[in-house]
Amino acid sequence: MKKFFLILVLIVLGFSFACSKDEYNVTFKLDDGTEYKTVTFTEDLKLDVLEKEGHKFLGWFNSQDELVSSITNLEGDLTLYAKFAANEYTYKFVSNDEVIKEEKAKYGSTIYYPENPTKNEDDGYKYEFTGWDKEDTILKEDIVFNAIFNEIVKEYTVKFIVNGVTVKEEKLPYNSTIAFPNDPTKDSTDEYSYKFTGWDNDTTVLLKDEVFNAEFEEVLRFTYTFIDSEGNILKEEIGDYGSEIIFPDAPTKESDEMYDYEFIGWDLDDKILTDDIIFEAKFSSKLRKYTYKFIDDNGEVLKEELVDYGTMPVAPDNPSKDETDEYEYVFTGWDKRITEVIGDVTYEAKYESIKKNTITDLFGKKISFLGDSITTFYAEGSVANSYYSEKDTYYYPTYSGTIKTVEKTWWYQLYNNTNMTLGINNSWSGTCAEEYGDRAGYSDARINTLDDNGNPDIIIVYLGTNDNASGVSVGAYKSAINKIIDKIRKISDAQIFLVSLGYSAYTGMYYKEQTRVDYNEVLREIASTRKCGIIPLDEYVVKENYQVYLQDFLHYNAKGATLLSKIAEKAIKEYNGIEFNEEIEVEFPEQLPEGTLGKIQATAQTGFWANDGYKSHVFFNVASGSEVAQFSQSYEITKGSNDKYYVTEINKSGDKASYNCDYVLMISELNDGYGTYLSNLSKVVVGSIVEFDLSQGYPLDILFLEGDGNGPEGTGDPEQDIIEGQLHVGTYNTGIWTLYNSSAIAYEYSKVDQASTYINFYIIKLTKNTEDDNYKVSGLKTIDVKEDFEACDIFIFIYRDHQDKTYFDNAKVGDTVIITGDITSGNCNLKFE
Repeated sequence: MKKFFLILVLIVLGFSFACSKDEYNVTFKLDDGTEYKTVTFTEDLKLDVLEKEGHKFLGWFNSQDELVSSITNLEGDLTLYAKFAANEYTYKFVSNDEVIKEEKAKYGSTIYYPENPTKNEDDGYKYEFTGWDKEDTILKEDIVFNAIFNEIVKEYTVKFIVNGVTVKEEKLPYNSTIAFPNDPTKDSTDEYSYKFTGWDNDTTVLLKDEVFNAEFEEVLRFTYTFIDSEGNILKEEIGDYGSEIIFPDAPTKESDEMYDYEFIGWDLDDKILTDDIIFEAKFSSKLRKYTYKFIDDNGEVLKEELVDYGTMPVAPDNPSKDETDEYEYVFTGWDKRITEVIGDVTYEAKYESIKKNTITDLFGKKISFLGDSITTFYAEGSVANSYYSEKDTYYYPTYSGTIKTVEKTWWYQLYNNTNMTLGINNSWSGTCAEEYGDRAGYSDARINTLDDNGNPDIIIVYLGTNDNASGVSVGAYKSAINKIIDKIRKISDAQIFLVSLGYSAYTGMYYKEQTRVDYNEVLREIASTRKCGIIPLDEYVVKENYQVYLQDFLHYNAKGATLLSKIAEKAIKEYNGIEFNEEIEVEFPEQLPEGTLGKIQATAQTGFWANDGYKSHVFFNVASGSEVAQFSQSYEITKGSNDKYYVTEINKSGDKASYNCDYVLMISELNDGYGTYLSNLSKVVVGSIVEFDLSQGYPLDILFLEGDGNGPEGTGDPEQDIIEGQLHVGTYNTGIWTLYNSSAIAYEYSKVDQASTYINFYIIKLTKNTEDDNYKVSGLKTIDVKEDFEACDIFIFIYRDHQDKTYFDNAKVGDTVIITGDITSGNCNLKFE
């Protein structure tokens, strides 16, 4: 029992000792002895890894200097010490890209600098060490020190020596440009003179010390020379210094055209040779005298005078020459231009021989023409044609509505009615008296054809309309007409007739009414002085009646051609003293009341084809009973709900028409008055109001009045309705040169003649939008500007004087174009949005 209790006591005591074990501390100290931290030991105690600048951490060590990597148990407090090893670094000193010192040392070591380095100087510079690029003294990392040097430009001496004496010396920086002194001289001696030839050194940029020595050429003897006023050598000698100069005999100078000359001495009076010397002869001058004469062509002296050179001769009064039985003579001037007298000169009077008016009957006489498009005609199989047959060299019959056969041209009527014969009709569309090379009226190529069929008796010159339109000055036109007469009279003694220019309302290009008037004055002046006939067209075709006789402001219609032929016949006969028994009647258009666009008299209702009725009648009839004549101008007229009649369509000659209307007015292009009728109706457009009274029978007066912005209702065709405020297009792909004054015209881009500049037209360019099939305004061209033909789909042409030109101002690039009707029908309305 006592033993068990003892065992039990021992077990309890053992258990008590185990449960009451002490806690231990771990102290951490740094390598400088300072305490890092103290912690109570635990089984999961971790040892810190420390960092120290420039060092590597070696670990924790106990007091026996043993490395402790971990703590598993303790029997008492423990102190651990941190240990570090300093890092090793390299420092370098570099000069001129060369390492002059390199050391390895521990972190924190002192950096020891080498002695100051040097840098070798070169030709241009020397160098001064100013320090290192870093100032570190303690090694903390790998480091490189670079030597710094100050660059000092070296100076060199440049020296110029003349005859052993330094005349210039200076120090200059390396690479300076050397400034040379003025060329030096060397004093002459009794025996020599010296000529500086240069320096013995040609260096121009200073790279080192340089010395320049002047070099001279010895000149032992001197030359003296005598020259005339033109520089020609009269005498030249080489002599010793101090020798006597021997003068030559006094020279002479030949007279020239202007002066006689007399020697008056030398420009220098030196007698002893001391240097090279030149003596120049001096002369006085006196104007020479010459004789000018004016003589007649028979040698008779009309005036003679002795005058100084440069005097302007004064011509005597114009002489005259007695006429003969066959010729009379016109003084045309002197054989040469009168200029200042520069020698004896003779001016001889020149006369132009003009064959007297010996024509007593025009029968069988040969007549030739020199003209422009007004006098052209060419058609295959025609009984007569003008000289040229290429495209664009003739106007008739291609562009004429009334002159379709040569018999209706003015020139054919003239020679046919007078029983004359045709020599050559050298007329060419678009030509002038002046300009154009071979196209010019005075070109040899044209003039020399006029007698191809034998010498003509009469030549008519009718040129000037295109000169006016081309801006040819009055003086140039006058010169051109005189050239034409001069050249004609070299190949022919034919009578020459000049045609004056009738009135025209044309305003295109450079055409001016005052120029036309001035041209006519020139023609009459030339006709008077050059003994030519004048055909006074301007006295008959005037402002008040030009519409009766002109087709397009420039070209004559059939009625105008007949009038012109009669005016020419009368002028030729009266010039030759042949009686002209006809009375030339001139028509004037009826004056219409204000607001009236045109008036015409319909003379027939039926019989269009019967007995060639279309040639002499204007037809007006109900649409259902009217002939559909394609080559007629027709006006379709329809009654509106307001009981007014309106023009609903205008069909140009050559267009096919359907006559979807009430009445039709038809004018055949073969009608003798076709041009006049169209001129009278030139202002009529779709939408014009029409007034007529059928109860009065035929002939029937038809009036066309300004439209009221409306049109016939209920037609079912929107193209026939004028819409107020919109642009009305009257034709498509046709009429640019015939309908421009009465209608806005649409043309496909591909159909536009790109040979023209269209400076007289406003142009609205339309391009189709592929997204919505609407047209848009893609370009605008105003008048007096050349068209550049920028690609688009449709051109809208508006003539400069057309009433619809205001619509050009309303259109803007980018606008959508709303088209009422079909634009290709040639009759629709355009609205710009």
